[in-house]
Amino acid sequence: MRIRTSLGLAAAVSAGLVQTSSAVVRPKGAEAPIVSADQGPRTHRTTKFANVPGFTAIIDHDTNVPLRMWGKGQLVAGSVASPAVAEAAARQFLAQHIATLAPGSTASDFELVSNVLSQKGTTRNIGFIQRSSGIRVLGGSIGFAFKADKLMMISSTALPNISVAVPAMRLPSNVIASKAAQWLSEEGKSVRLRAASSFAPTERVIVPIVRPRLGATPDIAYRIAEHVALDAVDEPGAWDVWIDAVDARPIVRKSTIHYATGKVLFDTADRHPGGTRSAKGAIATHTVNGVANTSLADGSVTWAGTATASVALTLAGPFVAITNKAGTRVTDTMSLAPNGTLSWTKAADEMADAQLNAFVHANRAKEFAKAKLDPTMPWLAQTLSVVVNESQTCNAYSTGDDIHFFRKGSQCENTARLADVVYHEFGHSLHNHAIIDGVGAFDGALSEGMSDMFAALITRDHGMGRGFFFGDSPLRDLENNKKWPDDVVGQVHDDGEIIGATMWHLGEALEAKLGATAGYEKTIDIWYGALQRSTDIPSTYAEALVADDNDGDISNGTPNMCEINTAFGRHGLADPTLTLGIENPIRD
Repeated sequence: MRIRTSLGLAAAVSAGLVQTSSAVVRPKGAEAPIVSADQGPRTHRTTKFANVPGFTAIIDHDTNVPLRMWGKGQLVAGSVASPAVAEAAARQFLAQHIATLAPGSTASDFELVSNVLSQKGTTRNIGFIQRSSGIRVLGGSIGFAFKADKLMMISSTALPNISVAVPAMRLPSNVIASKAAQWLSEEGKSVRLRAASSFAPTERVIVPIVRPRLGATPDIAYRIAEHVALDAVDEPGAWDVWIDAVDARPIVRKSTIHYATGKVLFDTADRHPGGTRSAKGAIATHTVNGVANTSLADGSVTWAGTATASVALTLAGPFVAITNKAGTRVTDTMSLAPNGTLSWTKAADEMADAQLNAFVHANRAKEFAKAKLDPTMPWLAQTLSVVVNESQTCNAYSTGDDIHFFRKGSQCENTARLADVVYHEFGHSLHNHAIIDGVGAFDGALSEGMSDMFAALITRDHGMGRGFFFGDSPLRDLENNKKWPDDVVGQVHDDGEIIGATMWHLGEALEAKLGATAGYEKTIDIWYGALQRSTDIPSTYAEALVADDNDGDISNGTPNMCEINTAFGRHGLADPTLTLGIENPIRD
């Protein structure tokens, strides 16, 4: 996945090498997202609610560290407006509570990486990454949230009691690269170094391998590792590989390709080539009378003169650009009369229609994100690469930046022709760039469910992926009653349905309470807050409270706590009798 260094490292082990991936579904025969050379890590985080002196906490059972911790909001005057005040308060709290938040560490082991104000200016987030002996601990972080000038939420994915022997000398770069490539080649994968003819080692890291705790103490192995990024030569594939810094043995690799395919069913559908069609605007840079001309979102263009214009149509613009793997990008030249409308259609041509459809719906997804979520996010201002008509079938994936779609097969549609799948893959890349470093992290099951919900927020339909099987039945349905951890199976798409359904049912409850428009906007606020700050599915409940809170003190409730408790409790993600000592508000 081509992602920021800090996230790329932390995402792989946000829960101690928790296995993650992103896709519509993982293809049959594809390797697991995380492959360990030795005994594998846990597949998901197990948590419990507990009382910590002065706080309520969600405890990570396998590390015995509080994943989230809160109590009565602590007043810190000026903490929302002033980055310095918030940082000082966070550092003081960290020093006072280091034994709880990161057993065996000192406050000086934590490096500030984020000090940011939320897009609405209501919440200041402080994020620290963990080091030990000066070396970055993969996935280790501690975060703080301030709202209404109160410290209201503390997060920790810090690893406990780290002990490693630091080698005096670093391995030669050619040894690191060759050992990583050899491991993959032994399994029939032809690879090359990512975007480089030579390899310069990056910072060494400590890799924590967290295994399910069976006894009284955590079962965690720590190894100092070198990191190398590899890409497949002849097929979609990309890996981050960690090699032991002492003996060059492989430790673990993480696939950074996010696939999107589906269960093969047989039915009929809508929001796909068999459904309704309409003419839509999209921001594109066409050539009008020989001059480059970027349209507005509604498709409007202007040109000199009053005569009919010749328009050379293209599928590229400042926000989205199409690459066609089946050949050259489709173009056309048409006439446009003053005050007139032209409609460019390729409905009868799968490969061309895939290009038009992906271009329009990727634009729509980006417009939604800019209007509803964070218009200042740098990634949203960049040109999104959308690659269509890849040589496989029934699939799509996100790299964390660009999004890719596969051709039509005998049992499934060309995925670029499916609006839902375009929105879903965009959701993965959005998730990657929305995460607040040191606070949230990328988790496969979380991203699957939240990306399904992103599509649902645009379509306003709980059925995601209609049209995948040429029918109206959805690929997945957010109208379900799956519960955590009862229905966890270790497959990210199935497990993601739990948080997807939770968010959908929360949205239904908020719209019933607040009205359609206000409830919808509040749902988006809570969903996006959880997307930015959650580290996995169990942490989303606490982050929903942070997003909903209006006074920096969760202990006195939040405006929509009843609805949050009901929706999250329905899916096993909250226990209203224990959640941080919080009970549903009681009418006097």
